[in-house]
Amino acid sequence: MPQNSLYNTLRSWILHKYPPDKVMTAQDVVRIVDDLVTLMQGIETVQNGIILPDTKGQIITSDGTSPVLQDVGTDGRVIIADSGEPNGWNWFDPSVLGFMTALLVRLNGSDIGSQTALNFLDGGGLTWTVTNDTPNTEVEVSAAVTFPTQYVAVPVSSSSFAAPAQNQTYYFGGIPSRNPQTTITREQQLCPVTGTITGVYLQGTWGNTPTGNNHTFNVRVNNTTDALITNSQPISGASPVLITNASMSQAVSAGDLLAIKWQTPATWTTPVTNIIWNGFIVISY
Repeated sequence: MPQNSLYNTLRSWILHKYPPDKVMTAQDVVRIVDDLVTLMQGIETVQNGIILPDTKGQIITSDGTSPVLQDVGTDGRVIIADSGEPNGWNWFDPSVLGFMTALLVRLNGSDIGSQTALNFLDGGGLTWTVTNDTPNTEVEVSAAVTFPTQYVAVPVSSSSFAAPAQNQTYYFGGIPSRNPQTTITREQQLCPVTGTITGVYLQGTWGNTPTGNNHTFNVRVNNTTDALITNSQPISGASPVLITNASMSQAVSAGDLLAIKWQTPATWTTPVTNIIWNGFIVISY
């Protein structure tokens, strides 16, 4: 029989229990076989005094006196030194190390997903600024909100004006039932917001077939400032005439007084009759 540790252990046990001349019973043989199996199982897990892992993921550690097997942890966890454990190791969520491995995102209480990165997207009036502040070991996030531009239309109109004269300045827009007047006092409209006049849209209709030169139109602000609409608008032929300027830029404040200022040409071959104005001033804010 080979002279290995198993044989020597078994032989020593036999010699210790039985004299050489003693006949072994069947029960003795069973005991010896049981001991042999137990010894073989021990050899499978111990080699030269070191415990061998027998489960997937196990690692060999020590409790300071004897080898100790550390079982594998739950998926996603990391092994970290832990003085409170017999072998000095334990499994933990990586977040205990001070960094985030994933962020659970929810919308109205419902899980959307868990990812390791956040992506800030501009849109919907929000502009994000994300700065990696290395000296302070932090990421700084700020957002600027841009509200959509809003508009208000201030109506300006007049009633029928029987016979406007050449080389004259008229005002209208305050009271729809009044025809254009040479004084502005009662022809002004109240500005409802603080913002910028961005456009004017006017329509004129009449009852004859006028001819002649160009007319000039302005928005008069507080009877001090003129914002030009056009200085080259003929009023001739068949009505209507459409006067538009969508590229204006005149600052106004809430409470300012607005009116349309109409200057007729110095020479008007055939003046218009029974002209009616209606339209609006567009203010962004």
